[in-house]
Amino acid sequence: MVISFIKTSWRDVPIFVGVCFLVILVMVLLENIEIRCPIQRISIHNVHADKNYLAIKLNPVGVMPIMFASAVYSVPRLIIGFLSAMDPSNQYYTWILEETTLSRPIGIATYVVIIYLLTLGYGFITISPDNISEQLLKGGDSLEDIRAGKNTRRYLGRKLFIAGLTGATIMSLFIIAPMMFGNIDSGYQTSLATIPTTMIITGLWCNIYREIKAVNAY
Repeated sequence: MVISFIKTSWRDVPIFVGVCFLVILVMVLLENIEIRCPIQRISIHNVHADKNYLAIKLNPVGVMPIMFASAVYSVPRLIIGFLSAMDPSNQYYTWILEETTLSRPIGIATYVVIIYLLTLGYGFITISPDNISEQLLKGGDSLEDIRAGKNTRRYLGRKLFIAGLTGATIMSLFIIAPMMFGNIDSGYQTSLATIPTTMIITGLWCNIYREIKAVNAY
């Protein structure tokens, strides 16, 4: 980010700072907005009974999809590049490499699809509706107005899918921006290229802040 700032021309400094501020603001909101599912616990019969809920972040798995999307995107291209080097006469490999760059629509679409798949995949692994519904069933607890078991699992699955879809869409829009605007005006490419880095750093700092709060509370 420091190198990008140094390379940014003076006329683009306000854009650089404004974009970073906007990205930080959006990521902080994504990391802190929650979908709350009220839980009825049979063991709590006091004033705290109304404060029990299951929280699903609007961005369920944070910035992990952005961190791993580049690797997932690059590995197939490296394999195809190797095959192309082994067989230079094969125009099919060359066409794939050209069309899947991040300056072409196919490459951008592929990258965005990877972000969606990683967000939803990580979400259903880390926040498993099956495990949560089973734990509630064994403990005799339930979500408000939702039957324990299959109904709870389906309900949580829908909530998690909506949250993951929302988070992936917002992150994808910010990822696409540098690719699209960079193609329109190369002068903005350096400023906008810091968006993924800013998103990752903001997400990590939000997690560190929560860890510090938890340690202090403990």
